[in-house]
Amino acid sequence: KSQLHRAFAGDDVAAAFAAEKAALTQAEDVHEVSTALPGWGTWTGAALSKHNRRAAAKQRHNPLYKTKLPGGVAAELRKDKFKDNVILSEKTERKGKVYLAPILPHEFERKEEYERSLRLPIGAEWGTKEVVQRNVRPRVVVAKGRVVEAMERPRV
Repeated sequence: KSQLHRAFAGDDVAAAFAAEKAALTQAEDVHEVSTALPGWGTWTGAALSKHNRRAAAKQRHNPLYKTKLPGGVAAELRKDKFKDNVILSEKTERKGKVYLAPILPHEFERKEEYERSLRLPIGAEWGTKEVVQRNVRPRVVVAKGRVVEAMERPRV
């Protein structure tokens, strides 16, 4: 242990790591930017009436005129908040968000059920021929050449 202490005697690695983690946490924190532009659509200056000044002050604090920058996680919600010797990246992959379901599909009641159904492999490589055919079978089968009647409006 003494050799290890002597080898790293001049290096303050722990403090440098803590400073790097603090800087990274601050950089990845949620940032809010005001989109209200002073002078656009209203008069400004000392001659402004009290009513207009109050309205402008409300507008500056109105959440409708503030935009959160994409990405970022609040410092108190980070996964590595209580882990002093670990830095976990909280960046999200924007390209991958396209493939995430924004709402729960109608046949599922809980998020866990939906995720469990996604874990099951359904391809021909993982199942028997009969199971795969049953899974990909169409719900309605119409014989070739038959006329399909149009749906009628339901009577109320």
